[in-house]
Amino acid sequence: MKEIGGYLEFENLYGESYHPKAIALNCGRSCLAYLIETKKIKKLYLPYYLCNSIRKCCERYGVSYDYYHIDKSFKPIIDNLDSDEYILIVNYWGVLKPDYIKELKQRFRNIIVDNTQAFFEQPVGGVDTFYVARKFFGVPDGAYLYTDARIKRELIREKGLNGMTHILGRYECTADDYFKEYHKSEARFNGIEIRLCSKITENLLRAVDYDKVRNIRNNNFNILAEQLNNNNLLKVGNTNGAYMYPLFVEDGEKIKKSLIRKKIYVPTLWEEVYEICDKTDIEYQFTKNIVLLPVDQRYTTEDMRYIAQIINKVLG
Repeated sequence: MKEIGGYLEFENLYGESYHPKAIALNCGRSCLAYLIETKKIKKLYLPYYLCNSIRKCCERYGVSYDYYHIDKSFKPIIDNLDSDEYILIVNYWGVLKPDYIKELKQRFRNIIVDNTQAFFEQPVGGVDTFYVARKFFGVPDGAYLYTDARIKRELIREKGLNGMTHILGRYECTADDYFKEYHKSEARFNGIEIRLCSKITENLLRAVDYDKVRNIRNNNFNILAEQLNNNNLLKVGNTNGAYMYPLFVEDGEKIKKSLIRKKIYVPTLWEEVYEICDKTDIEYQFTKNIVLLPVDQRYTTEDMRYIAQIINKVLG
């Protein structure tokens, strides 16, 4: 029976999401699991430089996997695949542009593009592609999947309420106050079945000014590039709504510690790489020495200059 009247709930917001034609799921792992089920994937090639949640997803769904290396431009180093094998292409920092994705599609045929770090890049036609909203916006869940395949069974919907505590907490307090809640929220996606995006997240993402967010991210990225590119071992080019600014230096750990002492929180992606790669592998060096600097819509030109000033001081 429908409830009518009583106290008001969270307001319905009106607008359109950035990926309205995609399938809206709860997380990136669900996107991959969706493809595993619908495409009947049995073997998947993964980059060494990757979060272990993807590996665990493969294990959960009985998919065998093998690894491949990437080069200094984040492009895959791998021979051609068998006709029934798939490869996951991670678009690190959005550096892999559509023309290159088309080349990979012609070369490998069965590719899946992980645009977790490239929310604003549009998918290449005919290429299975997924995105994660909570990497770019303050939402409790949310992912988008472009594919021609459809699951025939009914999917349940994620409960966004379970992941709102740290988001609302940091809005009024500090990141330290709600850091444990953040980790609890992220852990709820471990081993979860495929679910649809929550109503809360779908609602919130209808209210975002996407052009403004993209412009702020690009502007902040460009300021850091002007200040830091001379010391960056990566060739950092133009971006489309940048995820973060990747600074690759010989002693990235020293810079990370200096920034964190100043309450500039920079993540290390992904520490599990240390267990499966040699110290001489580029993936090991990326994990250790890439400093991921925030450029998102919360921050200003002055914030970027402050970050660059600290780093340049450390670099001497």
